[in-house]
Amino acid sequence: MAIDTALLSAAGMATSTNATLSRLWSEVAQFNAMPRPILDPAKPAAIKLLDKIMKRAAIYLTSKPPQAGKTSNQQRWNALSDLATQAVVESKTLGIKLLTSPADFRDIKGDPRLGAQSYWLERVDPSHRAGFQLSGKYEEWIRGGSAAHGKSTFWDFIDAEAMMEVLFLGEGEVDGSGIQIRECYRCNFAANGVVTTNDGTPFATRDLETAHSGAGWAVFVVDPIGQMYARAHQVGYFHHSTFLAGRPVSAAGEVLIDDAGVIRFITAKTGHYRAGPDEMVRMVTLIPEIPGNALILPDFAKMNPVAKGGQNVAHLYKVSDFRSRGVNAPFATKSEVEAAFPGFGKTSASVQHMINKVPTTRPLNPNAPVFVPRGA
Repeated sequence: MAIDTALLSAAGMATSTNATLSRLWSEVAQFNAMPRPILDPAKPAAIKLLDKIMKRAAIYLTSKPPQAGKTSNQQRWNALSDLATQAVVESKTLGIKLLTSPADFRDIKGDPRLGAQSYWLERVDPSHRAGFQLSGKYEEWIRGGSAAHGKSTFWDFIDAEAMMEVLFLGEGEVDGSGIQIRECYRCNFAANGVVTTNDGTPFATRDLETAHSGAGWAVFVVDPIGQMYARAHQVGYFHHSTFLAGRPVSAAGEVLIDDAGVIRFITAKTGHYRAGPDEMVRMVTLIPEIPGNALILPDFAKMNPVAKGGQNVAHLYKVSDFRSRGVNAPFATKSEVEAAFPGFGKTSASVQHMINKVPTTRPLNPNAPVFVPRGA
C-alpha cells in the first residue's frame, strides 16, 4: 500500500515553493515508487524515507502556527495530519515504530492526562530539548501563536528558553578514543542467551535505574535489524530516543537482567515509542537468544482502569510461549512472577503495582491432555 497523496496535492504540496514541503513531496513520491510489497532488501531504504517524511512534516508544523481564517494554511495542516496517520500504517508494514505524537499536531498537550505529548518536537529541536517540556510550550503556541506572534516559528516563540536537553547519539558519533558511543550500550547475545557488553563480560542491570520501574532496571531499544541497546534512564538527558537519535525502532521498553547476564523481565514501558504486543513479538523474534523462561509484559494499557479502556490486569508471558502464540499464550501467575525476580528490581511502587495486577491463577488449558485414572 502506498501513501494516498490526494490531500497533499489539494494543499498544493506538488507545486509549493516552500523548501520543506517541496522536499517532503519529493520523498513521498520516492516512497510510493518503491515496489510493493516492500521486501526485506528494500526495507532499510523505505524505513529511512518514511522517517525523513515524518521529520520533514514535523519541521513544517513548527514553522507556522495554524490560522483559522487562512484556507491554504488549514489545508496544509489537515494534509499533514492525514499523512501522519498513514505513516503509522506504513510503519507497521515495515516492522517499525515511529516516535509518539498525535497525528494532528493541534492536539498536542503539555499535560499527558489531557492528551498526547509529542516526541517529534524533541527530535526536530536543534537542541533536542525534552519532548514532555516542549509539548506544553507547543500547546501555548498553537492556542495563541497566530494572534500574538504573527508568522513566528515555534522555535522563535520559545526562543532560548532553558529546558532539559536530551542526548541524541548520532550515527557514527565517537568519543575521544574514537569508539562509537552507541556501541558502548549495545547488548551482545551469546548462544546460551547470556547478554554481554563489548568486552565480553555479563551485562546486568542491578546497579541501573529507570524513572518508572526504579532500581535494577534499564531502558532499551531494538533497532530495525535486531540489535539491542540498553542503559540507565536519566529523565531529561538519556531517554529511549537517545540510542538511535529519535529514529524508528523495532521495539523498546524496560528490561531487568540478572548478575549472570540473563534476561529475567522485559516490559513495553516507553513513552517515546508507545510499544505494545506487536513490537514485543517482533523483539523476541528478531532476537531468538532471549531465554524462553524470561517473562514479558507486552501491554501496559491492560493495567489501566476499565474506564480508560484497560482490563485492570497485568499479563506477563514466558517468552517461549509468547514467541509462538503472542497474547494468546498462557500468562504467568503472581507467584511465578514474584519467583522470577533475582533478589532485586522489585522495590519501586510501579513494579509492586504491576505485581499486584498479576492474576493469582490462570484458566485451565483446554488443549491439555485429559487425565484418565488408571483402571477407568
